[in-house]
Amino acid sequence: MYVDKKLGGVHAVQTLSRLDRTMRGKTETLVLDFVNEAEEIQKSFQPYFQTTSLEEETDPNKLYDLQSELKRFEIYTTEEVKELEQETTKTRKTYS
Repeated sequence: MYVDKKLGGVHAVQTLSRLDRTMRGKTETLVLDFVNEAEEIQKSFQPYFQTTSLEEETDPNKLYDLQSELKRFEIYTTEEVKELEQETTKTRKTYS
């Protein structure tokens, strides 16, 4: 990756965090060059290492409940989901 402009705050965090995403065929990450000083990037990430808290307890079943509700309303078919997955996979291969 080559970054030719200064990054700050959430833009720095989002851009540099994307480097760690995995993809079929990707074995490592290399940052060739970058405009910012290391201290500036560290400052951008710092708020996310201080404290992250949830205001209320999360329910791990919410996603499954939503999936069941969508199935009940017949919003999509299993075949449509499989087709979407295949198209998404093709698109990812194109960009790799």
